[in-house]
Amino acid sequence: MNFTAYRLSLKGLGGGTFFSRSKGIFEGFEQGTEEYYKLMERYLGQIENNLEKYGLLGKEYIYWFDESADRDYPFVRETNELIKKYAPKITTFITEHVKDHDISDVTDISCTIWDKLNHDKNTYTGKPVPSLRLEILRDGIEDYEYFMMLEKAVESASNKNKATISEAK
Repeated sequence: MNFTAYRLSLKGLGGGTFFSRSKGIFEGFEQGTEEYYKLMERYLGQIENNLEKYGLLGKEYIYWFDESADRDYPFVRETNELIKKYAPKITTFITEHVKDHDISDVTDISCTIWDKLNHDKNTYTGKPVPSLRLEILRDGIEDYEYFMMLEKAVESASNKNKATISEAK
């Protein structure tokens, strides 16, 4: 297969953003009930086994909650613990770390290390941390640089080539 990573959506997980959140529901059973946890144990175990069987384990990431706020961290921790308990090899991903809420023990990939931020100046003072967001940002910067190179090449093209360039536009 010619891809390096993919987002794996899991049935029954809750979700949310810094605006709101919702508990998971699996086959009608709400997160927090004994039935929910029994079903998730079987489900997550089967997902992990099949990913491993077909050589896809390690390319997946679970991105189920977007930019959690301080009030969301107990919920985010609980759900990431659930994933790691029943499918410890599956990659978990969050887009935000809130100061004083370290969940790196149940999170494999994250975008921000808050203790490295200078909050007065809103700048990052540490080393870059490898992440999907950083890779995408780098790709976007490279794309912009290529467009600028192309624009300069078009501007300096001979009159003979300008007709071809106009036609291409």
